[in-house]
Amino acid sequence: MPLPLQKAKVNPEIKVKAMEAKKALRAQDPFRCPLCAKPLFMKGGSYLCQGGHCYDISAKGYVNFVLKRKAQKGYEARRFEERQRFLQAGYYDHILGALLGALREQGAKRTVDAGCGEGYFARRIAEDLGAEVYALDYSKDSILLAAAGSKRVCWMVADLARMPLQDGMADAVINAFAPANYREFARVLRPGGQLMKIIPGPEHMRELRDAARDQLRAEDYSNQRVIDYFAQHFQLIRRETITKTFPIAGQDLESLLHMTPLLFAADKELIDRSSITEITVQAEILIGTSSKKSTKKSQIAIKKEKAP
Repeated sequence: MPLPLQKAKVNPEIKVKAMEAKKALRAQDPFRCPLCAKPLFMKGGSYLCQGGHCYDISAKGYVNFVLKRKAQKGYEARRFEERQRFLQAGYYDHILGALLGALREQGAKRTVDAGCGEGYFARRIAEDLGAEVYALDYSKDSILLAAAGSKRVCWMVADLARMPLQDGMADAVINAFAPANYREFARVLRPGGQLMKIIPGPEHMRELRDAARDQLRAEDYSNQRVIDYFAQHFQLIRRETITKTFPIAGQDLESLLHMTPLLFAADKELIDRSSITEITVQAEILIGTSSKKSTKKSQIAIKKEKAP
């Protein structure tokens, strides 16, 4: 649910400076003010708009576009640190590979990672493809962690319902294991641009589900509602399922238990670790366009492999 509009403090001096900057500086093409939708200008260490709103660029390498932020239960700093550790161990590399392949095929030069978390996908897109990447998340803790790991990405603390980006600025929007705002995704995509949404597959983490079944609302998982909702807003032109099963133990297993949203409400001490010797990581990539002119037929591809 979009957060209610928050009023930023309007400093008259800032407003005057922004008007002066209009003549001296050109608008930073990708950005717009999330409060009044006016173009943003960079001056010194801040972004200014003609409405008098000011957003400082942190020395830690990000911009905070959320003036009043509500705490999110279950998304503390430790969860992002454990997630970063788990992903860096390679458990999502097969998903990353499929995503990079789709972006290469599309030829995306400017990509937005909406709901980037600790920055795993955004960082690799910038490094492996040399793309211009803008990554945002509502969690300041996650962006702090992401910004510490790469300076090649434009990191932002921002609300998905009010992204600080200009209309039509992106070739592709990535939305990986995160909430979606399809109206905003369509707005920032150029005509013919693609949304690439990554969601858990039905077999995702099935070994963990089995071990924690007494604490879960449902033992089985279906992503059909998410797929149907996607198709209501974007024309689904491709759907790919990627699956890989890994042996797991020790610190990697502990990181998984503490990072997965599946166990946010569970008592992890009640889970029998000895029953989990491997883990299946399955995702579906939904690729769609908001363009009504697209005539491409939906494609379904399934990839499965067993880790050694």
